[in-house]
Amino acid sequence: FCMKNILFIILIFLSTPLMALWHVGLKAGVHITSITYDERFNTRVVVQEFKLGYMGGLSFQYFNQPNIGIQMEVLYIQQGFKTKLDTLENIQYERTIDYLTIPMLMHAYIGKKRFNMSILLGPYISYALSSNEEFTEGDVSFQQDYEWDREIDNRFEFGLQAGLGFRNSFKFGIIELEGMFLFGLTSIYKWGAVNSDPDKDIFFPLPEQAQNQGIQITISYYKSFGKIPEKK
Repeated sequence: FCMKNILFIILIFLSTPLMALWHVGLKAGVHITSITYDERFNTRVVVQEFKLGYMGGLSFQYFNQPNIGIQMEVLYIQQGFKTKLDTLENIQYERTIDYLTIPMLMHAYIGKKRFNMSILLGPYISYALSSNEEFTEGDVSFQQDYEWDREIDNRFEFGLQAGLGFRNSFKFGIIELEGMFLFGLTSIYKWGAVNSDPDKDIFFPLPEQAQNQGIQITISYYKSFGKIPEKK
């Protein structure tokens, strides 16, 4: 899977019949994330804190039925985690990962003509663009770029999203608020991977499984094009 495949998916999506209702918009918000570890590694976690990240990008909604459609997005998302292990209790390890994420969601809505509640559900695929890590002891911290290693890192991620949205239509466009839960089905580290630098095991030995999870709170602005075909 590569950028050519991503572009191919987008072209297929955009080549659907124009006799439908389209909403094209911008999305921005925050992403509160953490990591789900395998059971054995989780016993070593002394403290895990939620990490706040930012997200934004493009969103496309396609409806050819009155109350159900498809929502596809191309987003930049910050994910990551903060944790302390039993190896050194006074040192916190923090990692930030920047992803290009493409969700493909079922979008169903109910409500009045101008105000609707939406239900969203579907898969997503992500690719890790960049990452950095930070070590903190007391008031002193050290940050560095994360060095990707093919033997250690899974830069592609596949997962599921589900959530609710509330939208209102105005003359100038549509404003929508969404709350989404995200859960990665793939680990950010490869099974059985070990640090290439043995000294790093003091701060953060690699778990067998480490899956992203998070809550997204976003606001979107849409402009509408076309209309839903009338049933004969």
